[in-house]
Amino acid sequence: MTRRRTFALKWIPGKRAALNEIEAYHLLQDTKEAVRCYGFAIGKFSLSNLFPHNQNVQQLAKDIRFKFDDSNYIPVHSGKKSFLLLLELMDDPVSSITKPLTKKDKARLWSVLQRVYQVLETNNKQHGDSHPRNVMYRDYGNYRISKVGDFGRMKRGSGNPGMVQRDVHKVRREL
Repeated sequence: MTRRRTFALKWIPGKRAALNEIEAYHLLQDTKEAVRCYGFAIGKFSLSNLFPHNQNVQQLAKDIRFKFDDSNYIPVHSGKKSFLLLLELMDDPVSSITKPLTKKDKARLWSVLQRVYQVLETNNKQHGDSHPRNVMYRDYGNYRISKVGDFGRMKRGSGNPGMVQRDVHKVRREL
């Protein structure tokens, strides 16, 4: 039996945000605590040209908007050049977990944040949008893994070594 991989497509209309994401995924490619990026493409992407054989593209667009309720949904028709990233599929943001996190879960979560932010800081970068919605998890039944994603607002680091701790504490306060 072959195991199938599932992926997430992320459509990014802005060049700056897309280049930030691509740069961050390149910097973090050896970091297991970051969402994996398997590739990207530049072009005129829309649901109608990604799924040309789907007769009900309008319904597909409604389903995507309903499920993800995000500004990064792929438009039905688009004549604009944009970026499409192929990412590792995660379940949901950590902020959507309804039951309280255990001490063990929180400790794992903080170490994930520390590791990703330290790699960015080493390369003189900051996440730029430290928030629980940008820490994703994948639930495997008896255990859960957390990874950091959404690097569209990444910026040059301040050179202040305390920024990693500040960013981690910002996420910690909001959970």
